[in-house]
Amino acid sequence: MINLKITDSVDPEKIGNYTFHKNLIYIGNKYSCDIYIKDNSIISNHIFIEVIEQRLLVHLNKEIDFILINGKRTTGHKYVGVGETISIGKNTFTIEAFNETIWETMKERVNLITDNLIKEKSDLLSIVSSLQKEDI
Repeated sequence: MINLKITDSVDPEKIGNYTFHKNLIYIGNKYSCDIYIKDNSIISNHIFIEVIEQRLLVHLNKEIDFILINGKRTTGHKYVGVGETISIGKNTFTIEAFNETIWETMKERVNLITDNLIKEKSDLLSIVSSLQKEDI
């Protein structure tokens, strides 16, 4: 799980927390990006954040000269951790949380949720339990 928080943005609607359960996140001004920001100072797929060897690696698009990580000019790629900031254009992101456990399959995720529901004795258990038996 990767949790990013947009703290500053030219697109005020984008300010807030974003949680992802995958190992590759695209950020840019293209609708297909995981975080789409309407900002003319950034390009489509401006950066991407990837989980590599249980660490987060920020990559820049080949067309980008630099971004700021923790206020310092950075080119190419750089490993980041919890509490670090990434600035592209007039947009700032903070790495709020990172858990190196990435869900490999939806079934694995449903199994974990079901286990938690069993512990909590939730009314949703019967519904999720039936999903667990299906081939997702």
